[in-house]
Amino acid sequence: MRIALRDRVATAMVGTAVILAVGWFAGLPGIRTLDIVSITVGVLLLGVPASAAAVIPGFAGLIRGSRSYLLIASTLGLAALIAAAFTLVNRREETLVALVGLTVALWAGATLRHSGAFSERRMQHSH
Repeated sequence: MRIALRDRVATAMVGTAVILAVGWFAGLPGIRTLDIVSITVGVLLLGVPASAAAVIPGFAGLIRGSRSYLLIASTLGLAALIAAAFTLVNRREETLVALVGLTVALWAGATLRHSGAFSERRMQHSH
């Protein structure tokens, strides 16, 4: 499986966001001194460009492609945005966990889609 540059960049960004959040939850020195708002902003600053890198170059194909993938990805993206907003307002760890989990789910879906794992041709040959 060949991984495109945009997916490698997105992987590095999402991986950094996960490390940041896990480090904060684990109480790593230096990271735990940050407040939950700073961690949330960090996850957003890493996750949003990763999503843009995954979608923008192939936006036309995304619109003409699988409607179910578009619906799922859009729903997950909206849920991530809502989780981020709730975390920023309420400072709840549960919504930060949701934000990180949704960010990872969006990254995984985009990476698998770009790898051809969900291509219609592959799906037809698997039956």
